[in-house]
This record gives sequence, structure tokens and C-alpha cells, in this order.
Amino acid sequence: MKIYKYPLSLGQQYNICTLKLPAGYKILTIQAQHDIPVLWALVDETQRKLSVQIAVIGTGYDFTFNEENANYISTVQLNDGNLILHFFEI
Repeated sequence: MKIYKYPLSLGQQYNICTLKLPAGYKILTIQAQHDIPVLWALVDETQRKLSVQIAVIGTGYDFTFNEENANYISTVQLNDGNLILHFFEI
């Protein structure tokens, strides 16, 4: 097992990022690195890859996906705290 990082691309205030993570992955956190949100996960790179969706939603924006299937990961501040984003695995 190794810890890998995965930069997340952002579009609008609400976005879904799709990552290819090895089966059995464990998401550790999402934090800003050089003002870019990055997901860190514990992975076994020999496992087959799965599509994993990460939802990004800004404070004050509508929560438009199924709450029951959304697992909160982290909240990240960007742009000197002027942009607050919340990340969920869906």
C-alpha cells in the first residue's frame, strides 16, 4: 500500500470529479496544495481501477445530489479563504 495524491479539477461552484482509484482505496483527506484541491488516498496500485466520483459544492449552493449516498470527506479553503468548498464521495 502507498499514499498517492490526486489533484482535483474544478469548474463551477458545483462539480463532480471522476477519479480512477485502485479497488480497496481509502480516502484520507482533501486539502489545498498550492491553491489546488488535492485528494490523498491509501491505495494498492496493483488492484483494478474503479471510477470514483467526488462532488464539490460551494458554501451557499444547492446540495443537488442524494444525501444518503454522499460521504463527507473534507472542507477546503482556497483563494485566501474567499472560496470555501465541501467535498463528498458519491
